[in-house]
Amino acid sequence: MRFLLFLFIAFSFLDAHSLKLFAQKDGEFLHVRAYFNSKSPCKECDVKVDTHRGKTFSYKTDQKGNIKIPLKINPIKVVVDASLGHKSTLELSLNLEDKKTFTLPFWIRIILSLAFIFGFFILLKALKKK
Repeated sequence: MRFLLFLFIAFSFLDAHSLKLFAQKDGEFLHVRAYFNSKSPCKECDVKVDTHRGKTFSYKTDQKGNIKIPLKINPIKVVVDASLGHKSTLELSLNLEDKKTFTLPFWIRIILSLAFIFGFFILLKALKKK
């Protein structure tokens, strides 16, 4: 029993120095932030971007653990290597086409909804008279 307790406690600290990735799309760029579990940035870490076409691009993070990657090919795989076994992978499939959709303003949608409801009841009243 003590051995199992020791194992649980020992393995609970394995995540203490893991490498985390956070990615956010901003227009035609992907902002990636690499940091350790203690929130310290992954400075000058190697970043490799693999595309589905087999091309690999290499980058390095800045002093704050950030990198700005241009997005032209989709999907991609981002691999950050901080050496000494710290490695994190993030696979992304982004919608690169910003679709512009037309939506009516809220107040127009309310007016149209009310007109539909009143029209429905007027139609029911007309059918009931027959």
